Amino acid sequence: MSRQTKTNNYAYAAGLIDGEGSIHIRKTPIPSMIGGYAYSLTVLVNQTDGESLDFIQGVFGGSIYVTKQYGYGTLPVYRWELRTFKAAK
Repeated sequence: MSRQTKTNNYAYAAGLIDGEGSIHIRKTPIPSMIGGYAYSLTVLVNQTDGESLDFIQGVFGGSIYVTKQYGYGTLPVYRWELRTFKAAK
């Protein structure tokens, strides 16, 4: 993959995350470690178009889930999710 293609892929992914996504950072105490914490980072994008999420999954990995919405005329919602966990003292 050329450098320009890689840059374009990152720019497109950044647009998806900025427009339709969210980034969450969570700090959780670990009882077995005095003063220790576990940090988790989650990046989410929700859309009714699964093709865009297939693209972003191809670039970064992660998982895609489908949730059914209820009500007249509603479309299924696709969610791309990327999570990482790290323990720190």
